[in-house]
Amino acid sequence: MLSESQATRLKLINQFLAKADGKDKLCATIQYACMFASAGEPGNLQQIQTSVTKARKVFRLLKPLQQLTPVLVNEPYKLGWPWYLVNRLKAVLMAVYFGFDHIVWASQAGIYSDKEGLDKAKKISLYSWFGGSLCTVVEDLAIISDAIQKVEGLERGSEERKKAIEIAVRTIQTRRLTLLHATLQSLLALGLMEKSVFKGRKRLVGCLGLAASALNCYMLFPPYPSSALNDSSNKRS
Repeated sequence: MLSESQATRLKLINQFLAKADGKDKLCATIQYACMFASAGEPGNLQQIQTSVTKARKVFRLLKPLQQLTPVLVNEPYKLGWPWYLVNRLKAVLMAVYFGFDHIVWASQAGIYSDKEGLDKAKKISLYSWFGGSLCTVVEDLAIISDAIQKVEGLERGSEERKKAIEIAVRTIQTRRLTLLHATLQSLLALGLMEKSVFKGRKRLVGCLGLAASALNCYMLFPPYPSSALNDSSNKRS
């Protein structure tokens, strides 16, 4: 029988795998691990990479609609108009990325056979992913900057400033992972397009993809229950 802590971890793993995004990012981690290990050379690892790449496409069905939801329902946005536009542009670009990625999947499934159209779809998809990831970087930097500026405008030693500092610290802690992840995704998109220093360097691209996907898995993984952490610490003491 499993111990209480082991049972809790198993439940968290099941919660992670119950999400389509969780399955997608786990497959992505395997995909890029194979690319990193094989360095793009033919063999078993490359075959696994190709197979897993195709398998993860099904988890992305209706992703364009999900990405466009903030635009379609006009969700409220706290920052000013420039950052509101960046947020909406990010949503549109990510919807385009997933939409044209569906065309790639249709080609792999044998539904779509136009090679020239497929090449264009791949380029549009990757450029949109790059642009959407850059928008995330800009947006996260703007949110962090806004939190810091609110602190600077308050009187030193005041309770209001202390609260603003706490909010700024939480904001930085929350946004640093998404900022790092978006930066890795931007570089990965360039790598998959074989731009500049990435041309012919499959292992470097695989390393970026592995880091981005593993970080995404970490971000999607459910938090460990505080009650379980407290029980564990009490038993040790």
